[in-house]
Amino acid sequence: MQINISTLGTELLEAREKSLRKKLLSLRRYSRRFGKSPILNIILKKDTHHQTGDIYFIQANLSVPGKDISCEVKGGTIEEASDKLYDTLKDLIIEKKKTRESKLRKLARRVKDKLRFLSRK
Repeated sequence: MQINISTLGTELLEAREKSLRKKLLSLRRYSRRFGKSPILNIILKKDTHHQTGDIYFIQANLSVPGKDISCEVKGGTIEEASDKLYDTLKDLIIEKKKTRESKLRKLARRVKDKLRFLSRK
C-alpha cells in the first residue's frame, strides 16, 4: 500500500508521521483482495478557529479498483484523529469487500441458473 501524506496549516513531526504510516499500513491485510496495490492519499488540516483549542481534520482517499473510498474525520489531537481514521477506513474497506463479494455471488448464481436452463433443453 502506497501512502501519500500532505499537510495544510500545520507541520507533521517525523515521529508522528512514522506512527501514522505504521498504523495505516496495517490496513493492508484488509485491502489485499482488491488486486493491485491501493494508493492512500491523506490530507491533514489544522483548524484554529475554535475557542476550546485546535481541531485536526484528516481527509483520506483510498484508490481501489471500482469505486474509490473516501472519508473525513476530526479530533482534538493528531493521534485521536488518526485512530478514528483507521477505524473508519477499516469499516469502509470491509463493507466494500462484502458488497463486491455479494455482487460476484449474485452473478455466479445467475450464470448457474442459465446453465441449468440450457442443460434442460
